Amino acid sequence: MEETILNEIPKSSELNQKLLTMLEHFQKDLNALDAKQIFAAYFALLDDGSSCVTLDAEALIAKCEKKWKLPFSNDLKTIFEKGCGQILNGELSQIVTFVQNDNEIVKTPFVLEESSKSLFASKYWTAKNVILKTFDASSGIFTQNAPKESEEDVKRYVKSVLRKGSPIELKTAQAQAILRGQNSNLLITGGPGTGKTTVVLFLLWKLLSDHDDMRDWNLYFAAPSGKAANRLKESLDLSEINPELLNNESAGLIVEKFKNAEGLTMHRLLKYNAGKNAFTFNENNPFPDNSIFVIDEASMIDISLFASFLKALPKDPSKFRLFILGDKDQLPSVNAGAVLGEVLGKYPQYMVELLESNRFQDDSKMGRFAHAIQKDSFEDCEKSLAECGDFQKWDAAKKFWPAESSRMNFVSFDENIPKKQLQEMLSQWVSAYCAALPILAKEVNPSEEAPKGSREWDARECLWKRAEQARILSAERRGLFGVESLNRMVRNAIRSIPELEIPYSTYFAGEILMFNRNQNMMKLFNGDSGVVVKKDGVDYLMIKKDENFVCYQLALFPSDCLESAFAITIHKSQGSGYENILMFLPPETGHPLLNRQILYTGVTRTKVTRKYGADKASFVETGTLTLVSDLDHLKEAQQTVLERDTGIYSA
Repeated sequence: MEETILNEIPKSSELNQKLLTMLEHFQKDLNALDAKQIFAAYFALLDDGSSCVTLDAEALIAKCEKKWKLPFSNDLKTIFEKGCGQILNGELSQIVTFVQNDNEIVKTPFVLEESSKSLFASKYWTAKNVILKTFDASSGIFTQNAPKESEEDVKRYVKSVLRKGSPIELKTAQAQAILRGQNSNLLITGGPGTGKTTVVLFLLWKLLSDHDDMRDWNLYFAAPSGKAANRLKESLDLSEINPELLNNESAGLIVEKFKNAEGLTMHRLLKYNAGKNAFTFNENNPFPDNSIFVIDEASMIDISLFASFLKALPKDPSKFRLFILGDKDQLPSVNAGAVLGEVLGKYPQYMVELLESNRFQDDSKMGRFAHAIQKDSFEDCEKSLAECGDFQKWDAAKKFWPAESSRMNFVSFDENIPKKQLQEMLSQWVSAYCAALPILAKEVNPSEEAPKGSREWDARECLWKRAEQARILSAERRGLFGVESLNRMVRNAIRSIPELEIPYSTYFAGEILMFNRNQNMMKLFNGDSGVVVKKDGVDYLMIKKDENFVCYQLALFPSDCLESAFAITIHKSQGSGYENILMFLPPETGHPLLNRQILYTGVTRTKVTRKYGADKASFVETGTLTLVSDLDHLKEAQQTVLERDTGIYSA
């Protein structure tokens, strides 16, 4: 076992091996020192998102044991204790600088923070300090100014701005966020469907209405991905504004400002220069004064990118406004850091948390399960399971979909025939949610204009709504329950329906596709999806963009930038919502993607909506979640929390 772990740590990836070799060029005797294993452990934990590690040997050993799910032998513990001691004693001065404050100049690859005994890669230590300085009261950026109105005043104001019959009814926490945002920069956090973008709409509307001078300010909407940035802008629904107000000149200017503001990725906002491998906007060349920044999906922003943005803010805090949105419980960034969660934990005074979800009621089965996932104990999850009949073995004779009302299903497969049962399940899913797509796609004429209200518009909207009605989610890309396998099976199941008469081609009409990398020329981004339609043998991709349906010839795009998206990864689903979800957890014990953040993010993609029932008089709730796993793996996911250390919260 000892040999296994010793081999595992330095060989966690080819890149980590190269990084260790690079360090040997700086510290010639590194290979002979036990401290090499500490740097190997650092790089391995960096893969998990931590940007610093403690040099308290006991705590570091515990963290590594948890990562590899293997106990360290006494010999290996001794190696780690000696390695930590060598670094703390200053024996690696060629690669580690000891620092006592955040103003020291560092020229080595690593930094040892003496106060916390934490080891950082230098760039992450610098990034951490930028973030801490920004949120420190002395910066003047997040000062708390007393509001001049009350929350009830804000509620009355928003009601006066809404169109007659609008379903929007402001919650108290939303009113508080709008109120505080009039005088202060703000962090707005909350789960899916809690109305973060509704807050932004009315926060900005009131801010610009009450401050004539701000109507000339720059307005930036940004997020870590292009898809999230576009979704942020599109979700600011101006159709809810009272149309009579729009005749007012000042309101017209506000509407134009909203419409002209582009949704940008963080890299586009900062104007990344590939030739220089640097951002155009930076500490020495900040954003222009008189700017308003709205940053969404902040949980997905890594520590380096977060710091780069903060450094580029205008120097005078009175010359800009900043509103940061995100859900601290969703999956963190792909790269190092869990900045949003640690900042919210350290600076709760700058935050308004929205707790009431419009995606599903908190006291519904779906709501109770989502809350249970976040508890330390598994007990509430077991109660949710009991409410829904516990895990049941897959039975092809039982009809799961379509469901007439909101429902949660917990399903497990026979371990001896999982592929057969998976095919049976997907066949039923396809019949309920995918089989109509090729038929509806034939009604679309991609070469026609499609003004709202036209027959062509109606055909495109009908196809789009059906395509967005349901999605399969998986934590994995590969394996039997990975999205590659699931998409292949769904495509085959659709093609095998005789009535559809689908000819062989690369793509078929009605197929859902997703971009796997940005297409900047057309402002289409990684994660954007569309539906294939055809005309005279030419393939098109129909995409909803700025409330319109646009059809692009597929030949315009590189063939490898699109992939089938009947099933998508839970990572790619962040920020989206679907009425019907079929979700797969990894079936292997100890799988790195079997964790609480994956579970919570996937479950909360489910949108529960209220519709008229069959009697056309009463309402029913629709929205289904079917989770495929078993009790042991569900419990492991709920009990396994991704823990990242950036040094922000503990500073």
